[in-house]
Amino acid sequence: MSESGPSSSKRKPNNKNVSTVKRPKTATSPKEKWRMIYGDWLEYRNIGETVMMFCTWCERAGYGNQMAKGCSTYKKDLLDRHVKNQEHVLLENARKTNQPNIMQSLSRNLLNDKEKIINQMKCVYFAAKNHLSLNLYPGLCDLVLNTNKNADNTIHPLKLPPLSSLNPSADTANTSQYGSYLNPMSARKFEEAIFYVVEKALINEIKVSDQWSLLIDESTSITDEKHLVLVSKHMANNVPVMRYLGLIELDDCSANSIMAYIKNFLVEKDLQIKNIAHFGSDGASVMTGMFVLAFAFSYV
Repeated sequence: MSESGPSSSKRKPNNKNVSTVKRPKTATSPKEKWRMIYGDWLEYRNIGETVMMFCTWCERAGYGNQMAKGCSTYKKDLLDRHVKNQEHVLLENARKTNQPNIMQSLSRNLLNDKEKIINQMKCVYFAAKNHLSLNLYPGLCDLVLNTNKNADNTIHPLKLPPLSSLNPSADTANTSQYGSYLNPMSARKFEEAIFYVVEKALINEIKVSDQWSLLIDESTSITDEKHLVLVSKHMANNVPVMRYLGLIELDDCSANSIMAYIKNFLVEKDLQIKNIAHFGSDGASVMTGMFVLAFAFSYV
């Protein structure tokens, strides 16, 4: 005779016919409460007949993760994993500390100072067109920018300049020249950027003149490098003008080589050799030999 213990009375019947209903892990559509949980970076978009979930932060940054390209798998676990994604965490930290990357900072400064930078490039263009030294660039910018700032038809009395520059103005003391593009180094960068425009205007000016003169001179640098300076003299608006054309580095200083360098330079600039009416040099024997060669090349 067997006695049933207390555990036998609590044993549940094993009914295999009872079905247990499990909730699906993937939702049929994204839930609105997820936006409240995860913030403004989560966005839903209807693409075709499918609702896609996007991370707007990663998408704007150009990342290639799943949420940046769009996801149609509606799982909260997927969103939780994306929050821990290294790229997303980087963007979130940047927003919290309010320290955008360098490119965003430069783009923002460029938009804010767009008009100022354009005026500074105009000053460089004016200096290049009028053969002025870039050492005058900071003072020229100060003149132009202050004139635009005070262009309110208000008469300002003239003030004598201070006798000593020991006490600079507040604007000069608080503003870094290297952050405001007012130094000669920035002027050289601006000049390199607009070099093509200045050169094209000069070439067109020479082409308008029926004939022009070519003046050359040879120079040697402190490192014993030989260069050839080319200067043009032509008519511009019925006024004779002289313009700097360029500098050629010489490997061979013979008459034939120098003339070949000049010919290649003029062909590259699309200038007609046959329109040269006068050739000027310092009278050196090599340059005098070029005078004879110039006529031969003008008919080639």
